[in-house]
Amino acid sequence: MQTSTIAWLIALTSGIVIGLFPVIMMFLSWAFTGFRGDMLGEAGHAVFLWYLMISLPIGGVVGVIAIIGLVINALR
Repeated sequence: MQTSTIAWLIALTSGIVIGLFPVIMMFLSWAFTGFRGDMLGEAGHAVFLWYLMISLPIGGVVGVIAIIGLVINALR
């Protein structure tokens, strides 16, 4: 496997992680409180879902760029 392919796969993985980071943080916040309360309630842990408005487009752009890079790399 070429070094550039590994770099594009790392970029794709990081795009997915960036996109899903608020959901992961919401779950961890809920877990650290002993699974009490409503996980999706606005007053509680769902505040992290508002970060999806920023992280999902950024993660999507990074992911699409990584996929384009992988395709270009495979066609060479």
